Amino acid sequence: MTLPIINLADLKIPEADLAQIEAALLVLETKLKPHLIPLTTQQRSSFTKMGTREQLVRQAVTAAQQNPNDLPASIGTAAAVADVASLDKYRPLFARVQALAEGCDDTEMAIGIDLMNFALRVYGQLKLSASDSLKGLLDSLGNFFGGGRRAAAVVPKP
Repeated sequence: MTLPIINLADLKIPEADLAQIEAALLVLETKLKPHLIPLTTQQRSSFTKMGTREQLVRQAVTAAQQNPNDLPASIGTAAAVADVASLDKYRPLFARVQALAEGCDDTEMAIGIDLMNFALRVYGQLKLSASDSLKGLLDSLGNFFGGGRRAAAVVPKP
């Protein structure tokens, strides 16, 4: 059975557009990257994150602002207020960049799907040919599927 041809991606960005995209990325790398905060894998997994509890966080910040006499001065209300302002200011920018990154991931995956589909069709057709001259190539390609082509079972004589 021959696999159907899948052609999800036919990416042809004009050279002039590509040059402008490269220039825009350079601006982002120069102007945005220095302000981004890199987290280690351990930090990502060990810190308590806001996630879906943004309403709780905002209420806590408001409560801290409204009740400063009931909290120690060292609790960091001013920093929390600044963080909420930063979140509100930069979240739309981050969302746009994330949407572009997701589009790039999807496009790269689509190209990979096209290529893998092609490779599977080629492998299938070469197997059908079963020419002795293709044995080495088929074994090499078959290694990607877990061990290469299987040799015919040899049944011992009684």
